[in-house]
Amino acid sequence: MNESFADQESFLDSLITGHKPVNIFLVNGIRLSGTIRSYDQWVLLLDSPTGMQTIYKHSVSTVQDSEHRGPNKAVQHDPDTARSSHYPRRRVTP
Repeated sequence: MNESFADQESFLDSLITGHKPVNIFLVNGIRLSGTIRSYDQWVLLLDSPTGMQTIYKHSVSTVQDSEHRGPNKAVQHDPDTARSSHYPRRRVTP
């Protein structure tokens, strides 16, 4: 097992055993909140207010322990930089 996977495993195990709430940011800008219940090599199982969600790790940008945030606890949303998952970008051809 390589060192980076061991670090990932240690971090996720601490979140699971502590039942800590997390924010998971996806590569498309979406934020998911809940508690991680389980994981394997490819997916995370998130228990959220809307139910259980399976999240593929390749779509995850950041996993953040939401109890240990900095002094500014509000999550900032900038609509100018967030990409919408409802409207795909269209390629402009010359």
